[in-house]
Amino acid sequence: MSKFNRNAQRVEGLDELIQVLKQLPDVMQKKVGNTATRNGAKRLAELSEQALGRSDTFAIRKDSVKFRKVSNQYKIGLQDKHWHHIFQEFGTKPHTIRTKGGVLADTQNSEVFGVEVQHPGVKADPFFRPTIDTKSGEVMQAMATGLAKGLQRESKKLAGKYGKSGLRKKRR
Repeated sequence: MSKFNRNAQRVEGLDELIQVLKQLPDVMQKKVGNTATRNGAKRLAELSEQALGRSDTFAIRKDSVKFRKVSNQYKIGLQDKHWHHIFQEFGTKPHTIRTKGGVLADTQNSEVFGVEVQHPGVKADPFFRPTIDTKSGEVMQAMATGLAKGLQRESKKLAGKYGKSGLRKKRR
């Protein structure tokens, strides 16, 4: 068993759900699936940001974790301006920081370090992978909610003029 399957979620009734989705026109299948995956991506981004906010390592800003649609999938990651949180997730080894001319200085404390400094590294304080491992049930629930809402919305559209009043015929 691969390490990525250790926290796999079992979904009851998936075969039946697939059969229901197959009965919808292709366009509606895509819309329903998109609603479900968008809900899951949004919830995973929210949970990851909450985990990121509990860190003592870095100053955390709201909306550090975002999701966006790229072709037919959603990608979840850090906003470009919060790229440094990747060091929190994976840590860094001790390393030398050299300037490209000038000196390294801490302007707030008026300290000058020189043209080179030995950085001790940063211990990994992961937030994203543990969220996936421990909160996948919540993400699946968000997807199920999105799926139910999408199916309801699309079935009303499919029912046409009967969609708003159940399946009763309108009186003239």
